[in-house]
Amino acid sequence: MDDDEIRRCVDELDAAITKEDAKLFIYSEENASFCEFIANRKGFLRTGIEMLRAATMPLGQDESVTPIDLNYLVGGRGLYVRRLIRRENVEPELPRAKRRSWKNKAAAGGCLTLFALLAICTFIGMAQVFVWIFGK
Repeated sequence: MDDDEIRRCVDELDAAITKEDAKLFIYSEENASFCEFIANRKGFLRTGIEMLRAATMPLGQDESVTPIDLNYLVGGRGLYVRRLIRRENVEPELPRAKRRSWKNKAAAGGCLTLFALLAICTFIGMAQVFVWIFGK
């Protein structure tokens, strides 16, 4: 199939499946490395139509951002889609993954050591209070 045939199929699907009652909820827990798409049947169908439209939409020279908007599907509590970007070579454009450096590990170890020292001091202090109150 060439792009023109796909566009015609997408236009037919777009006309057949209305936007009314189509809902998509994009959910991600805080600091999670994943998200979930929760949608009703129409929501998934409309999402697929918009993704196909983003894949076949003609873009100008040096353009990568498609004018497709999924946010009409998203409810008030879900994550919004800022933009759909189409590039053939996706991997180099992704942000670098954060690595745990020795500094992060040292900071975590220092915090753990400080917490242990505070716990020991608290225990010693409580023991001294009991000795003072219930003394000899």
